Amino acid sequence: MGWIAFFAGVAGFLLVYLPSFNVPAQYGPFLSVAVMAGLDAIVGGARAIQEGGFKSNVFLSGFILTVIIAVILSAFGDSINVPIWYATVFVFTWRILNNVSFMRRYWLEHEHIQIPQIPHLPRSKRDRQAGGATADADRNEG
Repeated sequence: MGWIAFFAGVAGFLLVYLPSFNVPAQYGPFLSVAVMAGLDAIVGGARAIQEGGFKSNVFLSGFILTVIIAVILSAFGDSINVPIWYATVFVFTWRILNNVSFMRRYWLEHEHIQIPQIPHLPRSKRDRQAGGATADADRNEG
C-alpha cells in the first residue's frame, strides 16, 4: 500500500514540475484550498495509521470529498465577494498542526523516547550566589 502512495507522489511531482504548468492567478486561492484540504487528509491518514485505525475507503472518500467541498465553498464565497478561502486555509492549517502534535505525543509516549530535561535555572543573581535558593526561602526569613 505504501508503494502506491510513493508512486502517486512521484507522478504528481512529475506532472507539475517537468512541463511548464502555470495556474492562472484567479484560481490561486482555490488551488491553495485544495492543496491544504489534501494535506489535511494525508496527515489525518498518517495519524490514523499511527494509532492503528486506518481504513483506506475512509481515507480516500475523505480526501476526495474534503477537497471538493472546500473548493466549492471557496468558489461560493468568491461568487458573493466573501473570501472564505482565508478561513478554510486557516482551519486546515490548524487541523494539520493539531494532528502533527498528536502524532508527536503518541510517538514520544509509545516509542519510549527519552528527551533530556533542561536543568532548573535560578531566578536571579542573588539566587545564584546563595547556591540556588529560591524566593520562598527569602519569604521565610523575613
